Amino acid sequence: MRANAGWAALVTGMLLAGLTGCGGGNEIPDGWTTKDKVKKQLVKERQKVSLPKGWHWQDQVAGGQKDIYEEGAAQAMVLDEVTCAWSLAALKSAEKDDERGQEKALAELKELRNLPAYKRNDVSYRQLVESTQSKAELGDFSTMSQYVDNNCKSYS
Repeated sequence: MRANAGWAALVTGMLLAGLTGCGGGNEIPDGWTTKDKVKKQLVKERQKVSLPKGWHWQDQVAGGQKDIYEEGAAQAMVLDEVTCAWSLAALKSAEKDDERGQEKALAELKELRNLPAYKRNDVSYRQLVESTQSKAELGDFSTMSQYVDNNCKSYS
């Protein structure tokens, strides 16, 4: 079973819906925003979370300049990247038998559950994340490794 095949679909399909081929004027529908606004929102959202030492935020926002994005896209992008960052940090710490590093990464992952983008995800996603993290807290990082393999290739 894939750790979370739906997460990538959520970000790319629902939140990053480019509507450049729809024709008509430049009017943006309610609940949607421009790429430039998403970039500005990313700066604000990134200030709300911490990253592992040595991690740098990705610079690019997918899609064309004329694409529009659903409101909340910046929050979802930050959640996606920071989840991958701390999951990778947890796995690296586990490989080194670095218990402090594991505890720090798992605590940061748990803190992400307070973010609005996390709370807006469906129940099955939240259950998967919580189960994965609970297993890792007990020393079983196999599900977290699967999650990273399926969702974090562009970040590793």
